[in-house]
Amino acid sequence: GCKELKTIYVGKNWIMSNLTKNTVRVFEDCPNIVGGAGTQWTSSKKTAEYAHVDGGPDNPGYLTEYKLVPYAVVKRSTRPHYYWGDIEYGEAAGYDTLTIKYGFPEENAFEIVCDGKNWWKNDKDTFVYFSTSINIDPSFSKYPIKTTANMFKGCWRLEEVNGLKYINTDSVTDMSGMFAECNDIVKLDLEGFKTPNVTKMDSMFFQVGFSNNYSEPNYLRYGDDNYGSYVDLNLADFNTQNVTSMESMFSCARVHALDISSFDTRKVTNMKEMLYGCAVDGAYNISVLKKIYVGENWSVEAVENKQEIIFNGAVGCAGTDGSARRVFSDCELAKVDGGFENPGLLSSHKELNKFPELYALLFESGKVGIYYGNAPKNAYKPKIYSDKDGVRCYWERDKENLNEKTVLTISIDSSVANCRPRILNGLFSFDALNSIEGLEYFITDSVKDMGYMFAGSQLNTIDLRSFYTSSLKNTYKMFSDCSELKTIYVGDGWAVEGLSGNGMFAGCSNLVGGAGTKWTGSKTSAVYARIDGGEENPGYFTKAKIDTFIIDGLKYIITDRMHVSVGWESSTEDTIVIPEKVQIDGTDYTVTGIMDEGFINQFKLKSVVIPESVTKIGEKAFYENHNIISLDIPSSVSSIGASAFTTILNVAYAGNAEGGPWGANVLNGEVDYDLKYVFSDSTRTKIVRCFGHDSIIVIPNTVKELGRNSFAKIIELKSVDLNNVEKIDDKAFTYTGLQEISLSNKIKYIGER
Repeated sequence: GCKELKTIYVGKNWIMSNLTKNTVRVFEDCPNIVGGAGTQWTSSKKTAEYAHVDGGPDNPGYLTEYKLVPYAVVKRSTRPHYYWGDIEYGEAAGYDTLTIKYGFPEENAFEIVCDGKNWWKNDKDTFVYFSTSINIDPSFSKYPIKTTANMFKGCWRLEEVNGLKYINTDSVTDMSGMFAECNDIVKLDLEGFKTPNVTKMDSMFFQVGFSNNYSEPNYLRYGDDNYGSYVDLNLADFNTQNVTSMESMFSCARVHALDISSFDTRKVTNMKEMLYGCAVDGAYNISVLKKIYVGENWSVEAVENKQEIIFNGAVGCAGTDGSARRVFSDCELAKVDGGFENPGLLSSHKELNKFPELYALLFESGKVGIYYGNAPKNAYKPKIYSDKDGVRCYWERDKENLNEKTVLTISIDSSVANCRPRILNGLFSFDALNSIEGLEYFITDSVKDMGYMFAGSQLNTIDLRSFYTSSLKNTYKMFSDCSELKTIYVGDGWAVEGLSGNGMFAGCSNLVGGAGTKWTGSKTSAVYARIDGGEENPGYFTKAKIDTFIIDGLKYIITDRMHVSVGWESSTEDTIVIPEKVQIDGTDYTVTGIMDEGFINQFKLKSVVIPESVTKIGEKAFYENHNIISLDIPSSVSSIGASAFTTILNVAYAGNAEGGPWGANVLNGEVDYDLKYVFSDSTRTKIVRCFGHDSIIVIPNTVKELGRNSFAKIIELKSVDLNNVEKIDDKAFTYTGLQEISLSNKIKYIGER
């Protein structure tokens, strides 16, 4: 009479020897019961004869064996719609979170079916391909896996996989294609992931992070060369001592700096296209893969085909780039770069420095700091998603700490000046945000998209005077629903041509332009994204006043309410000491920047002292300062513009700004004012520049190389004794009065005249 009974589970201790097979009424009136192999109840089969584990048509029974199996539990998506290009998917198209476990299946769980070679063979398991998050439960570590080949292959919506350390890989030999085509993955934490017996890793990370969901792959761009949003692969625990094949292992993966210093490749016989395709972004034709770091056990000796293609990019630690592939095979270049004499496209793990990225830290009382550099573990990072309005950016958020309601203030660190973003869409869209500092640190020259940038915030004033928008195209809903916003300041760098953005000012009911134009609901598009010209040329922006002051021959420009930038105005001194603070109209301002071309063409200058308060040095700041031999730059400086030190012989700098030496002859060389030489480093083996005017020169015994233009334009020079010099670079003695030169028997190379 158990009419609702569907399943009866029994274990190994269930025995039938003591049962009378013709015992009646055991299963009487159990119309919904089904055995483990699918045997359905019938009224003619209700005796104890069927009280055993179901064996199917040949041995029908109504019991189901209680056994531990791998299974998955899914959580339905809360996103009402999802877009792939112009195609709209409804809620039923996927699931947000999938949890993989091992044990007795829970209600509504799906048993994972693996045929011993590939995963997710059962049609009902296709939900895995639409999951955005997969969690591996600790219970799964008890499941004896034989293979992980293609385990997550094709999970094109997958953004993260957590708990990979709970996959028991002790017996796994094949991991081919494990994460292949996981196009949306940004971070794979493989810490603790074991690979001791693996022999095949073919296509393991093929196309990882190469997003296909957006009109431009990985539309969010942060990082070096104006581009970014790269996959973070933690491969430190990888044991590859038994791997023999790595074909296409990282092919087309979107990685910027790849640390494979833990890899032992001494048994690898196949590296075909191992790193092919991850050096170039097809959408922009730019270099993506910059550095590949290897350790002591990296080797290509066992590779059978020494002519096969391994990679198509990367820059070696000594500067060798892909152009060397015109002369050398990939196998010949698959080594640590030794420079001119021994070129390679790999870098030593000893020089490993994690690629910097944009990140946020949450502090008390709803304050968020935004930085650019090596992100700590507790950092939040920007992500992207696509909806019916296009591609949008948002910060990783959690329900309690970082969300629309908890973020009140944002402070942008000066390190952000090193970031060159292409999209700022939605970056400050927090409903409770009422204060933001440091917007001037965002370099916006390459930004194309500022849609939703401040949408919904409670900001009263937004100061964009430092923004240059020559590349800007999309401003859709940039300030929408900023109901408290009254004033938007812009400077001369704000370009009005080519902007597109309906609803840019929607809901900004309190906004007033600089000439008094008041917001109206019928005028909310990007047409009004200009400095207010009154009734004849209405706009919602206010022209930012640039205050300039002259103090002791130096010019100071107020960049915001607390900081100034400095440059030369009328000083006649040959030594200038830039102050850390200046007082203007009774207010103390901190000197944080040196203007673009601030000290350009100051031929009298011999020395400049820069304070620790300075964080940014502009383009051509010290351009053509011929009499400055060496310039000390404090480590507080995090951004240095192009050609900032052109013609300066040496720049001493221990900070992390990128792009050095910014026009200087050498970075962190050694200057000997007695000998009048600038050496490349403390070993004194290479002369970078001579700044003396002697007619006879004897090169010191330690010197083995004379750099390009090292003695150029010393017209007084008549005679040189090279002593132990082995290499003379191009144009080392161009435009001199040289009449006599004593070559050593150690000379190996002489460059062009």
